[in-house]
Amino acid sequence: MVNRPRTRRSVLSSFVGLVSVLGLLTQSSAAAATTSGGANYQPLPASVRHEIRAVPAKVLRSVGKGDGANAPKRVNQKLRKNGHPEVAYILGEFCPYCAAESWIAVVALSRFGAFHNLTTLTSAPNEGSLSSLQTVSFRYSHYTSRYLAFDPIVNEDVHLRHVESVPARLRKVWKHDDGGFGGYPFVDFAGRAIQTSSPFNPRVLRGLSRAQIATDLAKPRSAVARAIDGGANEFTAATCLATKNKPAKVCARKPVKALERSLKPLHHSTD
Repeated sequence: MVNRPRTRRSVLSSFVGLVSVLGLLTQSSAAAATTSGGANYQPLPASVRHEIRAVPAKVLRSVGKGDGANAPKRVNQKLRKNGHPEVAYILGEFCPYCAAESWIAVVALSRFGAFHNLTTLTSAPNEGSLSSLQTVSFRYSHYTSRYLAFDPIVNEDVHLRHVESVPARLRKVWKHDDGGFGGYPFVDFAGRAIQTSSPFNPRVLRGLSRAQIATDLAKPRSAVARAIDGGANEFTAATCLATKNKPAKVCARKPVKALERSLKPLHHSTD
């Protein structure tokens, strides 16, 4: 499992966060331009949107599960919204592991529906070797699908300021899994599976622009494809578990079907 040293909301991390916030008060606001990623919350370039939606099926088959660890784990709960299975994603925008997971989520969920108004985001600049990773933001987006409801919950922004509260229907399982504190990223696949961190080390994204990352999604031997496409295949498998394998054109394809069968149960109950 990938270690998440800055995503656990312990007393220590809260103190570190306070120090970070005090330092950042002398810098620009959350929406101001960063040195490497441009301004946050700007429309995602059309070329990047296209590359995300158009990852070739043969590339996804070739990559398989990729180089990732920490696959989603099966649980026995129920989570629905507006009559659909709900995939809920809890994140902090400062978090480099969330920057990685957001790429995975947007590639995987583009197979089940369509994103609208995705914007740019660069993770926090004070995360050492994992600083300022370029990713996508769900904060102002919406998602349409015949098969599921997607609920991205931005709990904290790039400066560790509170944005959205985690709904009560999710809070119990989120905090139970993370030792009582709750950590980022956290994905609940309609109560059928959960994922408690990105399956790859975000260092893969270091120094890359969004355009470079998006282009590399179609190159099966690239580190980006092995990380993001591999993670997206496992994310897709967990989503198929939630949707009862709909649509078949996604869930019956290789390697998704085999990956769904391989998902293991969580080591403890989430009740």
